Amino acid sequence: MPIALTFSRHQPFCGAVLAGEFTPNSLRQLKSVGFGVLHIPYDSILAAFNELGIDASSKDGKGGTTEKQFQEKIKKWESQSQPQATNRFLAKLHALHKPEIADFKQRLEAALTRQVASVRLTVLRGHSVECSDVDSAIAYLIEEEKSYRLREDGEQREAFEVQIRFNTGAKIEATFLKRTEAVTFLRGFV
Repeated sequence: MPIALTFSRHQPFCGAVLAGEFTPNSLRQLKSVGFGVLHIPYDSILAAFNELGIDASSKDGKGGTTEKQFQEKIKKWESQSQPQATNRFLAKLHALHKPEIADFKQRLEAALTRQVASVRLTVLRGHSVECSDVDSAIAYLIEEEKSYRLREDGEQREAFEVQIRFNTGAKIEATFLKRTEAVTFLRGFV
């Protein structure tokens, strides 16, 4: 999370692929803080191993799975032809969770292929400008500042609203009281 917060203006993809037993609350908590979650339940893992003729279940405590039983299960896995066994195992998991895997993959691809689609600048002394890219927005701010300084009202206070829209539909909005802050912010997207 600290890395995601550091780069939050870039809206990074935060994802977790989890396998096994997780409480619904723990999965909801990850999702509520912005994680894309792909959860493969314990029963699905057992079904995938079962496809290979392996009973991968285990029980804790008294009367549970012994070390010898674990070793036998591991030996059975190791005796399988590779990479065919791994491919069959993964194919079974994919068949069981095709929609969830597709959704997770789509979210990851969207984050990786996200690009700036437009930048809207609103100079808070009256007008708004729409630019096609970040470089155009920076050039406008620099040129507009030069012409603004030449006016008699050059001492007037100003502020800048910046809205960056991405090809994914996501957007980031920020307001700056200094032109240089707006330029610095936009340069982070070049």
